[in-house]
Amino acid sequence: MVDNMWAIGLHWYGFWIALGVAVWFLLVMSDVRVRALISKDQIINLLNASIIGGLVGGRLLHVAVNWHDYAQWVEVLALWQGGLSVLGSIMGVLLVVWGFSWRNHVALLPLLDSIIVYAPLAQAFGRVGCFSAGCCYGCPTSCLIGVPVCIEGAYGMVHPVQLYNVALLVALFLIVRVLTFFPLPAGMITGVALLGLFIIRFVTDFWRGDREWLNVLPWLSVHQWVSLVGILFCAGGVLWFWLRRQREVV
Repeated sequence: MVDNMWAIGLHWYGFWIALGVAVWFLLVMSDVRVRALISKDQIINLLNASIIGGLVGGRLLHVAVNWHDYAQWVEVLALWQGGLSVLGSIMGVLLVVWGFSWRNHVALLPLLDSIIVYAPLAQAFGRVGCFSAGCCYGCPTSCLIGVPVCIEGAYGMVHPVQLYNVALLVALFLIVRVLTFFPLPAGMITGVALLGLFIIRFVTDFWRGDREWLNVLPWLSVHQWVSLVGILFCAGGVLWFWLRRQREVV
């Protein structure tokens, strides 16, 4: 466990998460591409369902990876103990959007393309919250950019891996936002955004100090293996969308 170095860290964590959700909501509400697909009321319904899906998915993957920390099943419901998995939240939200599009007869890929643009930015706010709360901390370092944390009663300097994530997520948001100005096939923006999110998690995990390992596959962390599967799947999807577009042009 990491002893929080800020007395109000937990409150700031919740603040940054809420701010990220609010920014995502406002940007989606103001996006003409989204409003061309669904109404404002539907956007609100989708937001509420996505929050639930993100919490459930994030908690389930976190518990699955850290099952040994939960002797009582009732502890699984205590979201304030242990936390969430970002990758699980992503998968939970994707399932919610799929269900929403099916129930409301909305084309899935155009809907995903229009709302996922702002997901990296929202996640960047969440990572700022991680930094303020002292969770998702980095591995020990002696470099000048190291930040102090208290790990199990011992103080030390670690990589500010949460801020690495913030910088990369903002860069990904800018890249995906620029792509929206090009006539890309449906699903391409979603594929690029998800590919970027999985790559960022895979790479930054090398500097994480709280990585979880599998005994049978010890070379990478659990989340890196999950990210690797996501990278291969999304890269294949992006390639497929691109080749299909090339055939249509020819």
